[in-house]
Amino acid sequence: MKENSKDENLEETKNDLLKRFASPISQISILQKEMMQAISQEIHEFPHSDKLKSLELDIFKQVGEIFTGKWMVEIIYALVRLGNPFFNDLKQEIQGIGSRILTDRLRFLENQQVVERKIFETSPVRVNYTLTNFGWGYVSLMQAIVLFYIQNTNNKKP
Repeated sequence: MKENSKDENLEETKNDLLKRFASPISQISILQKEMMQAISQEIHEFPHSDKLKSLELDIFKQVGEIFTGKWMVEIIYALVRLGNPFFNDLKQEIQGIGSRILTDRLRFLENQQVVERKIFETSPVRVNYTLTNFGWGYVSLMQAIVLFYIQNTNNKKP
């Protein structure tokens, strides 16, 4: 019974998102096709040196790690939901993550300029985290991917 309710809520959420973002979703499809054509043309027209290929691959890996690294999506999602949370707020919001892992992932995101931290010299010291403009750019891309997924997986369970 509970599982059925969860499926219904998920379907309701998908339908709500599709209604709210119908126009941007249609534009995403058009932009996606144009981007794929432009990228394909650029790759084929300009032979890349081995050094340039290596640099491009490194960038792809960095971008991929932010999207796919363990706990990364949960951390970014919590930052969006909570606004400017303190460390302990994040730890409570993200079920199952340990302090050491959370610290490590936040440092990685800070080094990638996705998040920014602010230290408050209180007793005890408190650390506040916020998404940077660059981080909000990632959030925008993730939202576009989520909407694309929802649009293209109607009536399919995740």
